[in-house]
Amino acid sequence: SPCETMLVVISDEEIAAAEKTPEVYLGDWTDRFVLKEKADNKAVYEYIYQADRMDESVYFTVKGEEMAECYCNGEFADVSFWNEHRLSVGGKLKEGENTIRLVMTGSAANIFEKADIAYGLDQK
Repeated sequence: SPCETMLVVISDEEIAAAEKTPEVYLGDWTDRFVLKEKADNKAVYEYIYQADRMDESVYFTVKGEEMAECYCNGEFADVSFWNEHRLSVGGKLKEGENTIRLVMTGSAANIFEKADIAYGLDQK
């Protein structure tokens, strides 16, 4: 529920395992994505990523305005609310071709107040 509080408890072994897994930064992917659709306060982008190896903790960044939802091969992978967006696809990638989809959602003010606040990736 939106008004729910959750307490998450992890063991020392889980903390140690997480610390041993190095994060692999794939770089800024802002210009790699192609705009597929922009309507109804959402901008949808796609990028086909060729993975030559499997890393559990893989992430990339994009520059863009408003909320970013990331999907990898049709599965939800991550969400970010502030620019610069850091999005993890670790554990969702497969070796070979992967479809990475970003859904950038604009401000609610665009719907309710006709505010025309910019949203989407900062592509040039």
